[in-house]
Amino acid sequence: MRSFETIAKRFLHEADGAIAIIFGLSALTLMTIVGITMDASRAYNISNRVQNALDSASLAAARRMSLDEASDDEVREAALGHFNSQKEQFKVWGAVASNPQVSIDRGNASVTMTADVNVSSIAGSLSTLLPNLAFSPSSTSTFDVKRIELALVLDVTGSMCAPNPSPCTGGPKFEGLKKAVEDFVNIFANTTTSRGLVRVALVPYSGAVNVGGYKNVVAHSPNPGDDCVVERDGSEAYTDAAASGNAQVDTSSTSDRAYYGCLTSQIVPLSDVADAGERTNLINHAKAMVAEGWTAGHIGAAWGWYMVSPSWTSIWPATSDPKPYGKDVIKAVVLMTDGEFNTAYRNGGTGYPDSSSTDVNFVGSSPYQAIQLCNNMKAAKVQVFSIAYMAPLNAEALLKSCSGDANYYDAANAGQLQDSFRAIAEKLTSLKIAK
Repeated sequence: MRSFETIAKRFLHEADGAIAIIFGLSALTLMTIVGITMDASRAYNISNRVQNALDSASLAAARRMSLDEASDDEVREAALGHFNSQKEQFKVWGAVASNPQVSIDRGNASVTMTADVNVSSIAGSLSTLLPNLAFSPSSTSTFDVKRIELALVLDVTGSMCAPNPSPCTGGPKFEGLKKAVEDFVNIFANTTTSRGLVRVALVPYSGAVNVGGYKNVVAHSPNPGDDCVVERDGSEAYTDAAASGNAQVDTSSTSDRAYYGCLTSQIVPLSDVADAGERTNLINHAKAMVAEGWTAGHIGAAWGWYMVSPSWTSIWPATSDPKPYGKDVIKAVVLMTDGEFNTAYRNGGTGYPDSSSTDVNFVGSSPYQAIQLCNNMKAAKVQVFSIAYMAPLNAEALLKSCSGDANYYDAANAGQLQDSFRAIAEKLTSLKIAK
């Protein structure tokens, strides 16, 4: 019979072997768990970095598609260039981001970017059951165009001809305006193919506003000599009330100042930028504008409001009828000038060279009336934007008061004017990451 000591030694020897095996298996399991944890951490790290790069690249591409009239190849180039410029972020050990792809959907104004990510598995080196990690993150950005009704209220006074004499149809300054307007309209045309989403009206103004055949509908006693109107007076002088009864607008008469003159350029009601015919007509009217006369900016501002006001629905053609005020539609007026408002006819107004004609504190002056209209537009939730184009300080101050600093733009040259219109287009739309 074996002694207890012999049995005990044998047991301890065999136990040592079992413990060694158990320890080895435990160590392998522990190393695998550590490897999985490290794999997950690296995968999460590079996934976040690649996702951020995809998001910013798709946003950049969507912006390029909507604002620069870019081709599909140029949009892809913008996306890939932006993505590749961030490759330094992808330097995570054992992780590779590759094969970025760009998909463009102009119908929905969206850009989708994807990339392949491969993370070599530390845990996989310990177990063939744990392969490398592979996934393909994506990002879709859309240029979200809301329903917009917008009136471009444009100064076409004689000073727009500078340095040439007026009247004129061209010159560096005036051509700069015409090019900026065409670019502005095309920005919206390139963001949507859906009819009715974005409609733009044109209101050229100088010493009056030429409303064409609409004069017979909106004016008290139409002047047979021309198609221009001046401001209306009475209780509805600074509102968007429909042009009927006592709220009809006024025309020139023998009692008006000698500085009155009817401009050649006529208004164009809201036009659908997604409709090639309407868009072309709008742009052609802008290209044909003639610069002449004095500056009755308040009359232009009033007609900008009338263009987008639902109170005037019965006046305009069915395709140009403004929709009701509400959260589903953005209504905006862009007021542009290169000089001081200096001409008024009604409500106690006067004209240049009377020193009070440009005084914003003089009741009835063009600046005074413009401020009343701007304040009431904003109270009605109409967004007012303003652009001072090579304008003097007093004009800049008036426009800032009209729109507020946030919606005011100062353009010292034609290039800056184009940039100002583009910035307004960006404000009226929004880029967003859809998914």
